[in-house]
Amino acid sequence: MSNNLIGNPNTMKTINKTLILELIIKNSPISRTELTKQTNLSPTTISTLVNELIKEKFIIESGYGESKGGRKPVLLDLNSEFYYTINIIINSNTINAFILNLRNNIIDLEQKTLKFPVNKNIVEQIKGIVKSLLTKSKYNKETSILGMSLAWPGIIGNDGIIKYTAKFDIEDFDLLGKIEGCFDFPIYIENDANLACIGEKKLGKAKKFKSFIYIMIGEQIGSGVYINDEIYKGAQNMSGEFGHTIVNHEGPICDCGSKGCLTAVKNEIISSLSGNQKKIFSNNNKKAYKKLINYISVGVANYIRLFDPEAVIFGGNLIKATSSNFLEDIKENIEKYTFNNNIQILTSDLEEKAICTGGASVCFRNFYSIELD
Repeated sequence: MSNNLIGNPNTMKTINKTLILELIIKNSPISRTELTKQTNLSPTTISTLVNELIKEKFIIESGYGESKGGRKPVLLDLNSEFYYTINIIINSNTINAFILNLRNNIIDLEQKTLKFPVNKNIVEQIKGIVKSLLTKSKYNKETSILGMSLAWPGIIGNDGIIKYTAKFDIEDFDLLGKIEGCFDFPIYIENDANLACIGEKKLGKAKKFKSFIYIMIGEQIGSGVYINDEIYKGAQNMSGEFGHTIVNHEGPICDCGSKGCLTAVKNEIISSLSGNQKKIFSNNNKKAYKKLINYISVGVANYIRLFDPEAVIFGGNLIKATSSNFLEDIKENIEKYTFNNNIQILTSDLEEKAICTGGASVCFRNFYSIELD
């Protein structure tokens, strides 16, 4: 099985099971007769594949529907408490682990302080936090882990190798190869902002948009780009490195070595306030706040001109601390720089659940070529 984001089993049987499972997820409880109508598959095929999904414990018979003249139809539902995913999020200073069920509900979580140097310690930390999570949680050993996602801040190649992470001073690091043999379930690695973007599309405010940009602002800055209902990653998987767009040629040196990257400029402004991110939104720091908003707006305006999205959605730790004026001020600046007053500027309500949901979607997709709502 491939350990990147794209899992595409090529059999008609798998395609049909995927179709059935998607309909059950979106329309449950639902009968076999209704599945036949919505898929145009034969009743025999529906019956066979539904029985397989029941045997595999993905779905259950949950009761009876209303009769329309004959026997009451048996209703099918998602068996949300049998299969789970583990989702690991690597932040600048912490490693967080979550267990999610098939409904994308967080069942349990664990957090540890990240040990430096990261490349020397991360394998043992991942092994340790997963073991700790499974030990403390209500996880039933008879149930199955479909997979584990690793949300990483940096550029991830199609081969799963971490090409570059400025914050950790890591290049060409095969984290996936080092931990694959440590667990009995498949493991997938992806940029954290890309996963948040996928999660926002699945559960958040981006559901209604075909094209949008998700911008994650914390200690680091990243983004995910969704174009025509697909995550856009670029030829070298380098799309979305929003924090390393240069907004001030005379600005501070970034971890990546460039001068005036948005992340470096933002961190310099925050540092001037004793490193307290929340202080940027107090009334005593209007000058610093205005400066930060302007730099972010310049970067976002360039994104909008390039991709012409329907919306820009902000998430991340810094956004959680924003003032009530943040969206209004950002929108005012963006309209000034782009002459576009139709763009929707929003903040995410999902926080870290966006990344977890994106990671779970990756695990599910690779198991049955689906993305759960």
